[in-house]
Amino acid sequence: MDLIIKWTAYWIYAIGVFFFINYLNIFYLISTIIDYLGSNFENGQFFDYVIVGAGSAGITLASKLTDAGHKVIIIEAGGSAPPFADIPVLASLFQLSNYDWKYKTTSQKHACKALVNNQSRWPMGKILGGSSRLNYMAYVEGHPQDYQWFADYKSYKLNGVSDTRHCSELCDKILEGAEEINQEAIDNELLEFRKIKVINDLPVGKNLVDHILTGIDLVILEKKLSVSVPELLKPTSVLNYFFNQQGLKLIAKLVKTRAMKTLGASLYTRPFPGCEGMKFGTDNYWRCYIQQLTLTSYHPAGTCRLGSVVNNSFRVLGTKNLFVVDASILPSLPSGNINAAVMMIASKAADLINKSMSELNQTKNYFCPKSNYVSDIFNLPNVCLKSL
Repeated sequence: MDLIIKWTAYWIYAIGVFFFINYLNIFYLISTIIDYLGSNFENGQFFDYVIVGAGSAGITLASKLTDAGHKVIIIEAGGSAPPFADIPVLASLFQLSNYDWKYKTTSQKHACKALVNNQSRWPMGKILGGSSRLNYMAYVEGHPQDYQWFADYKSYKLNGVSDTRHCSELCDKILEGAEEINQEAIDNELLEFRKIKVINDLPVGKNLVDHILTGIDLVILEKKLSVSVPELLKPTSVLNYFFNQQGLKLIAKLVKTRAMKTLGASLYTRPFPGCEGMKFGTDNYWRCYIQQLTLTSYHPAGTCRLGSVVNNSFRVLGTKNLFVVDASILPSLPSGNINAAVMMIASKAADLINKSMSELNQTKNYFCPKSNYVSDIFNLPNVCLKSL
């Protein structure tokens, strides 16, 4: 009887997903036609600011600039969201639909070997709300130490978001166990071929970082919990998917703690495909494991890094009226989802842009204070956002 119920639920879910995805594609087609026929945009209109992209940053920036009296136009390829798009649990169904740019990485030499063509899929929102729509609209501030480069970030937190935190039984045991342990993206030649004039050759793309998810088959729990095992595995920041195995070594050590043993935690020691010839738990095994199983947590950032591509007013170096305000300016990844950080920097950018242009055009940079936070050793930029 249980088997019949499981199979029935499976097929109901599969059929529901099929119809929902087709519903999304049909709605996208209809809304595109309506937008085209109903557009009242006229040539010759002037705007104070043109914002490209209506993601978390674009919408936040447009809202605050408009409130300040500026005339703003915001350009978005994907258009408005369909009904039900505000239900976070449906977010994954937008992936690979017409509301997703469907990006893939290039074939990776040192990672993603267990994935098709050694490529990682990077869903990106083509919709009002941007990638936040595809990543469950999460608003996770992270740790205060994540913002050493953003001194007054708390002044830009989203109004109405509480500090209430929920910690599951698994979360509690992980924290207890931790206490036990111890307490160039676009080449100039290509631009010239396309007859695009190069104004300033900046290191765009050189600081690409992402949160990586791996180890999803590594931990076995005998006790049934209301959360999934991947909650155990917090991602690690990487540059172009080059990384070390210290995170998985920590997981192996964590599983052996008294707190985790109360959940019946153990390591799944069967060799991962592609790593059969290596001894489980050795440095070479973990290196092989990570290179095989490399999944994104949907947080790519840093390609227009603060201090390298933009100054501390978000203006592109060597330009007067071009600004970048999105996840690409992040000098380092926050410890949580990047959506909250993106919205806060957009709000900060609006305040800076609303200041007089004479102040905005000053080239003097504000240099970061020294930090002893371990993740800042390699990530903290020379230039930070100054408090207003």
